[in-house]
Amino acid sequence: MTENADLVAAEEQARLQTLADIEQLLAGVKFAQHDIDVVSFHAQQPFSYLVVRLGNTPLARQQEGDLAYFNQQLVSVTLQENTASEVLFALLDSFLHINQRWVEETFAYQGFARFSRSLDPRQIAAVSVATRPYRRDATNEHFSRGFRQANYNVDRSRVPSLGTGFLAKRNREVIQAYQGLLGHMPDGL
Repeated sequence: MTENADLVAAEEQARLQTLADIEQLLAGVKFAQHDIDVVSFHAQQPFSYLVVRLGNTPLARQQEGDLAYFNQQLVSVTLQENTASEVLFALLDSFLHINQRWVEETFAYQGFARFSRSLDPRQIAAVSVATRPYRRDATNEHFSRGFRQANYNVDRSRVPSLGTGFLAKRNREVIQAYQGLLGHMPDGL
């Protein structure tokens, strides 16, 4: 896309002012083969508010059980700008959020959905503190040394590479302009 940026650049976008404008924008637009029906649109300053409902998946996908959790999903978004790009990206963000929430509720280990929103974050924190007695274990030098090494290894495995080319050269110069930086520096610095 970088070589064809002009093909994907947003044109001058008119502001969408009415329900009919939104319906026209979304006519023929689908998400994972789900129709998108406009329920309501309230244009006001400083934000506008849009509610849509996703239709059901086509019969073939229903038989496969594919993405059924999107069926008849009611989605609301707040818009800072009433442009086509803003509407479409806001809806996409919401659809991705729905998908993430589905994963959080269905991903389980030994039947326990650790990321379910039915859990109380305060209780999760209390159990975490109770089951990780760092203060006690920190007095054990063998544990502390291994713990520090494990933390180092995890942090080191997350280090990005600057790579090569113009952007890498530019990023290298920017980073090197700051003396005394601590922590893991990118590979290729």
